[in-house]
Amino acid sequence: MCGVYPAQDVADAGDQVSSADEGRVLTFLESELFHPYHADGFVDKGDPVVAQTSTGFIVGIAKGSALAATDLIAVDTEGIWALMVYADTDDVWLTSQVGTITPGDQLFINRVTTGAITAGVGACGISKRRDHATQVPFGVALGSMTDGDEGVIPVKVHNQPSFDLVSGMCNRNVATTDAGFSYFARMTAGQSEGLAGYVDGTVLGVVAGAVYNFGTWLAIDSAATMGANVGTPLDTGIYSGAAQAACTLYFAGQHHAQLFGAPAALYAWRLSSTQTITALIAAANAGSVGYAADATEDATKLGAIPLFVLGGVTHYVRTYADGS
Repeated sequence: MCGVYPAQDVADAGDQVSSADEGRVLTFLESELFHPYHADGFVDKGDPVVAQTSTGFIVGIAKGSALAATDLIAVDTEGIWALMVYADTDDVWLTSQVGTITPGDQLFINRVTTGAITAGVGACGISKRRDHATQVPFGVALGSMTDGDEGVIPVKVHNQPSFDLVSGMCNRNVATTDAGFSYFARMTAGQSEGLAGYVDGTVLGVVAGAVYNFGTWLAIDSAATMGANVGTPLDTGIYSGAAQAACTLYFAGQHHAQLFGAPAALYAWRLSSTQTITALIAAANAGSVGYAADATEDATKLGAIPLFVLGGVTHYVRTYADGS
C-alpha cells in the first residue's frame, strides 16, 4: 500500500480514487516521505519531497507540515515552485562550469533521509547531480545560478521523468539476472550505419592526453568471487538464421584509420596486462582461426607481418604461399 490509496482488490474497478487537480495532488503518510532535515524530524510545508519505494519514486512539494509520523501530507506533484537549489554536479560529468544552472536544465533531488543539506549532497538537496545511487529526477530549472552557488530559484516540478532520462543516469545497482540497460533495434529493409546505435566523437582544440571515443571496463571488486564463466569487458557477435552466401561477414569488427598524414606510430590494437597472457586468441575450434595442418616449408618466404612490439623491438610472423 502507498499513502492513503487502496491495496489490491480493495476498490472496485472503475472507482475514482484521485483527489483534486486531476490527480496531481497525492496524499502520503509523513513516514513515507523523504524530505529535508528538520530538528523535529518531520516534513514542513513547502519542502521538496520524495515518496520512495524499492522500485520507483514520486516527487513533489509538501502542501502541509507534520507533527507526527502518522500525519497525512498532501503532495503536489506538478507546478512551478520557488525552491532552494545548489549549483553542483557529479564529478563524473566534469566540464567547465559543471554546476552552472540555466533555464531548461534538468534538476535532480537527493533521496537520502537525514543530514544537513550541503552542496546538493544532503537530504533532498536539488542540483544537477544525477548519480542513480542517491538522486532521482525532480524537474526543470526556470532560473539561473553560477557554478558553486546556492539559492532560491523557480523550478518546474515534474513527476514523470522520461525513460531516456532515467536510463541515462549513472551508478545503478543491477540484480544478478538484470542488466544496466538493454536495447534492441530491428530493421526490415534499407541500409544502416549504426543499427542499434552510433557514436561519433569530434575533437575540437588542443588535447593534452589520450582520447577514448568509447570505452568499457569490467571492474571486479576485491570482495567479488568470479565463477568458471568468462569475465570480459566486451562481448560482441553476429547471428544469422540462414546462409548468407552473397555476404562477406566481418564478425569480430571493422576498423578504419582515415589519416591524411602518417603518425609517429600506428597500431591496430594495444595490449596491456599485469599478468602474462596465455594466448592471443582463445579459439573455440580450429576453423575459428582458419587453422591449416602443417606442411613442408619449401616455399619462398613472401614477407612478414609485424605482430607485436616488445621493448621497442618489432616481432614478425613470416608468410608463405599455398599454406606452406
